[in-house]
Amino acid sequence: MTQNSILVIFFIVITSLLFACSTKEIIRIATPTDEKGVEGVTFYSEVTDQKKISQLRTVVEKLERIENPKSESDLADVFFTLDKPEENYSEIGAYIWYKDDGTATLKRGKKNYYHVTKEQVDILKEILN
Repeated sequence: MTQNSILVIFFIVITSLLFACSTKEIIRIATPTDEKGVEGVTFYSEVTDQKKISQLRTVVEKLERIENPKSESDLADVFFTLDKPEENYSEIGAYIWYKDDGTATLKRGKKNYYHVTKEQVDILKEILN
């Protein structure tokens, strides 16, 4: 291997590492609000721990899609986003309604509802609380 080849490989490895490290993800957590008929959210916390971000993504990807549930209250218990701020991109945005039986309903977008099992709720609460 020539010295130029080694330098090229070194440059590619360093560039790849810098790019990978610069892509930060943040979970932003909010309280849903409804003031005089105007719905919104108030963000109050951020999570940057990559293990928790990975857990959140895994839970959301494994949720079972359901039809629009009739039992949810108007105001969700929590709202969260999974953002990539350096790219100005939100990968996930979701509302969660916790139920008395320990399960929950999660809503992404306008009409995408998902059932959250007790085990998944426990994981989400640990991340979002």
